[in-house]
Amino acid sequence: MKKRMFVIALLLLTIINLVGIGNMVYHRWLKPESSACFDGCDGRFEQMIKLLSLRPEQIARMDTARHAFHTELKGLSDQLVVAKVQLADCLAQETPNEADMKRILNEIGRLQSDAQKRVIKHLLLVKSFLDPGQQKKFFTIVQGRFGATPIQPMSGRPLH
Repeated sequence: MKKRMFVIALLLLTIINLVGIGNMVYHRWLKPESSACFDGCDGRFEQMIKLLSLRPEQIARMDTARHAFHTELKGLSDQLVVAKVQLADCLAQETPNEADMKRILNEIGRLQSDAQKRVIKHLLLVKSFLDPGQQKKFFTIVQGRFGATPIQPMSGRPLH
């Protein structure tokens, strides 16, 4: 019974991950140029500059920080794709190796946790660049992006 539940859970996780990979592929390579914004996100950054009324020195610091952050996150994202493909390959075997599946799932969990920690570190770094009024506006935007508030902070940006 436990083995069957484990296999069902793995299949569900695989389906969820494949949907995530499909979403990432769409947004990275297939989405029309007019609305694509994965690597640079320049349009959102320009909106952030206006919404927070950033000073030139703040803009320079935030731009440097965001480029470093997106580079780190892309590296983690690429590693996640590799791990998810490995999991799919493992599941496709006639007799999947449970030890390999557990190892790969642990790696996926570690990478996702690392990504979340880096997001928090980045948000705290950005916070350090801002004055108290800007911080309040910034975290209202962040909460909207995390789906914590029903208010959409930036036009054209879905809450999910």
